[in-house]
Amino acid sequence: MNRSNQILKDILKSNRLSVTNQRLLIFNILSQNQPLSMNELIKKTNSEIDRVSVYRIIETFISVGIAQKVSLGWKYKIELSDTFQDHHHHLICLACNKTIAIHNQGLESYLNKIANENNFETKNHQIEIQGYCSDCQKS
Repeated sequence: MNRSNQILKDILKSNRLSVTNQRLLIFNILSQNQPLSMNELIKKTNSEIDRVSVYRIIETFISVGIAQKVSLGWKYKIELSDTFQDHHHHLICLACNKTIAIHNQGLESYLNKIANENNFETKNHQIEIQGYCSDCQKS
């Protein structure tokens, strides 16, 4: 068993939740992909899990810190939380909704500096930069 699966199981058990095959499937889909919309996630289950169950599992994952929403204006995509991947931000294409992860330690340092200067204790943050990916700029 890999480390991420063990962390998942520990989080579920510490929240008195069962480790089910459906939860493991959703977790594995999320761990192998960029952020997904709910429709994309449901399609990737190949009808192994009904739509309502996928929504319930994602609600549970968000409430216990396994997954998080990536805002796309008034819509969102789902990805694993920082517990399972390095903290990052996103570039989001306004035309095709492509979501690109940004890993930049300089940005993180700057955000921490701003918080410190304002005597602010940061718990969480997300930055999304909206624009057009290289493919959509061409068309």
